[in-house]
Amino acid sequence: MPDAALTNRRELLDYRSEFPILADTTYLINHSLGAMPAAAEQRMLEFTRMWKERGIRAWGEGWWEMPMTVGDQVGRIIGAPPGSTVMHQNVAIAEAIIVSCFRPVDPRRNRVVYEEGNFPSVRYLYQAQPEIEVVDVDDDRAIIDAIDE
Repeated sequence: MPDAALTNRRELLDYRSEFPILADTTYLINHSLGAMPAAAEQRMLEFTRMWKERGIRAWGEGWWEMPMTVGDQVGRIIGAPPGSTVMHQNVAIAEAIIVSCFRPVDPRRNRVVYEEGNFPSVRYLYQAQPEIEVVDVDDDRAIIDAIDE
């Protein structure tokens, strides 16, 4: 392994100490409720202090922009331009917002192709839309084949 890779790996492992549960546990449920960073407790206290002291004014003093601010931080990691990434509670909520913007005008173009291995709550969201036909496919290669006119 090249020296640079070892250095990067070692730096990544240094973050482990910031997640207290990892001292005693191998934690693999990152898709739902990831390991809590030690700093999160202090950040929650800051949030509740701001709520207690500033009330509704807190929205105008940073809360409203926070999903975009964090989105831009994630955007830098994934190479997205500023303003193009936003955070939501979870993927299902984000997709529900998107689905709420679209209704099939042409009943012949009402299909959503969905990879079966994706998190099921999003598929349930699509299936709950009476005007949408959900087509489940086995894997990403099958997506292209399932798309028609």
